[in-house]
Amino acid sequence: MTLICPFCNKNFTSSKPIDFSKYNWFYCSGCNVSYKMNHDYNVVITRFHIYYRNMNYGIDLCHNLDETHVIKLPNSMDELILVILIAPYMTGVTPDNCQDKLETLLTFS
Repeated sequence: MTLICPFCNKNFTSSKPIDFSKYNWFYCSGCNVSYKMNHDYNVVITRFHIYYRNMNYGIDLCHNLDETHVIKLPNSMDELILVILIAPYMTGVTPDNCQDKLETLLTFS
């Protein structure tokens, strides 16, 4: 099965599957977007990776929860993901505007 990024129409690459997990992460290097999918290849989370003010952030569109999560991504394997903000589900987020969306969300959090 070929998996295509909806933003740039290029193939995804897959992370190593975790045996006990029912989800896999797929990554589009062209868009810097990750997709968490279940075994039926339904997207559960779309994650926009953003480097902002010397930190790695993510905007997670949690499709099943109808929520948007702003997270701080770890710089090393011994750090945890930190959820900064949980907001209503956002539409219209793209790789081109995700940094502006992040700045707005961090300003009002």
